[in-house]
Amino acid sequence: LSLLERGVVDGILHGRGGGELGQQGYEDRKFRKKRNTFNDYLDACDALLKLGYGSPSLCYGMGGSAGGMLMGVAINERPELFHGVI
Repeated sequence: LSLLERGVVDGILHGRGGGELGQQGYEDRKFRKKRNTFNDYLDACDALLKLGYGSPSLCYGMGGSAGGMLMGVAINERPELFHGVI
């Protein structure tokens, strides 16, 4: 049985700021604009759940390296969205 057949959904957010959108995209998520990174992630999680892809009781967030800060903000600001974070 594949993961999809078992109801597993894997969403990957490529939030603004990685440089893919040029220098301005990078500038839009650092220092005083860092909040944009957190909002992008939380908005994407909200959208997936509202579209019926999972439920908060089954939703986990995962972030490595700098994504660790993102997970800390996510679980502290919107704990109702997640069952846990890694």
